[in-house]
Amino acid sequence: MMSATVVVQMGHVPRTRGATGTSGHRGTEQEFARQLASRIRPRVEVLGHRCIVIGADDKIPDCDVFVALHQDGSANPAARGASVGYPSGELNPGFAADWKVRYAAAGWPGGFRPDNYTAALRNYYAFKKTSAPVRVLMEHGFATNKADADWMWDNLDVIAQVHADTIGWHLGADQQGDDAMTPQQEQWLRQIWEGMFGATGGGPVATRIQEIHEGVRPVVCANPAQIPGGAALTDADVERVAVRVADLLAARLAS
Repeated sequence: MMSATVVVQMGHVPRTRGATGTSGHRGTEQEFARQLASRIRPRVEVLGHRCIVIGADDKIPDCDVFVALHQDGSANPAARGASVGYPSGELNPGFAADWKVRYAAAGWPGGFRPDNYTAALRNYYAFKKTSAPVRVLMEHGFATNKADADWMWDNLDVIAQVHADTIGWHLGADQQGDDAMTPQQEQWLRQIWEGMFGATGGGPVATRIQEIHEGVRPVVCANPAQIPGGAALTDADVERVAVRVADLLAARLAS
């Protein structure tokens, strides 16, 4: 695997006027971004990649992955949920899907809003300032919601590891080619995971995967037709998705 360059942008830092970010129950969005970025950097560097942390208005260096760190906010204290924004691009949706699966596996309790559900997410100004193959903005949750805020501030190291794992997997898969998941496989992975730990309950696939523990890999976890949109998946597709879910489940059980 070749070394890559990752740029982590601290949302709104260090602005004192204009778009300075939100404030919440445990601190400001800027302070959250600072603390999270400082934890992501060494974790990415351990993987053998260069990690550059920049402020909101700094020039973006040439890079392979660009990640902007943010928190959401609302006048409604009940509003909650994480979300991801990105421009059109082949790699962005898969990267976002993998991050959300890992974030949920790490224990994130707030659920997710749809990708690019606001114009601010879709049209983030920094996306036009970099040609990185991966360009994403993560809203980690609502700073103005107490449950979201408490989890985010209490789990900074966990969140940083989620970012590093997502970045590391993407860069590794990108170099290895055949290990990358197709968009259909990524969608199926999300459906399986949400069925296991989300509001949608379980089902045959979830039941089978819950039997998997660290070191065990199924050949075929279930009939692909049991998952919406999965009828066209081959046994090889099923194996690839099942291995990923087994890895995520092992990480969840170990945490």
